[in-house]
Amino acid sequence: LIQATTQENLLRKALYHGVNSLLWFYNSSSSFAIARDIHDSGVLPVALIRYRNPQNDDDTAYGDVPHVAMDYLALGRQRAQFFIRRKHRQIVFVGRTWFARYIGFVEELSRAGISICEDHCLGRSVDIIHRLPDLILQGGISGIFSEGGIDLIESVLKVLSNLPKKSPFPEIVISNHSAVKVLLESYPKVKIIGIEFAEADCGRAAAVMLANHLKSGKTMTPLQVPIDYCISKP
Repeated sequence: LIQATTQENLLRKALYHGVNSLLWFYNSSSSFAIARDIHDSGVLPVALIRYRNPQNDDDTAYGDVPHVAMDYLALGRQRAQFFIRRKHRQIVFVGRTWFARYIGFVEELSRAGISICEDHCLGRSVDIIHRLPDLILQGGISGIFSEGGIDLIESVLKVLSNLPKKSPFPEIVISNHSAVKVLLESYPKVKIIGIEFAEADCGRAAAVMLANHLKSGKTMTPLQVPIDYCISKP
């Protein structure tokens, strides 16, 4: 662990203490710029770990700077393939629409012929309460994917628990299942499929990459690490 009064002094402090490489947790554009300068100088090898908000991220900025990041596109494919395998034709997405597009979830569904238009994307509780019942009762909606947070999931559960008995009942998939188990107990009539996922172990992957480089001189290249993802059996 290297401490310095400013980020600009990190290289000088590292060299003073005989450090031979840097494992850098990148969390801002300013710290990345310093890490990139160190990498470009060739003074020390640098391996970046990219924990960031993808909404504000610019993938083109990293160039060939060695870095490890979560593979968000793999997450989108995994989510979409669940609905594709189960032969859904129209689904409602509850959550952050920009994120669903960023990870390729919407694109993957569309390629498979599954309809998920803007009217089927509900990002606020008020939208769920006022629009979801009509979408279901109109027919054709075979699945609902609720990404969260908990307020959105609860709104979905409220709508489903209040549907008329003979109304069509779509398949419900809920993300962060373990976080809402207590909430689900209040809606025993609503049967759901739970999803669990954890952030990829980027730190370990970056440490291994850097260690291999120091041992054998193996070139470090940007790496995408899959997110741990599990869908419970319906």
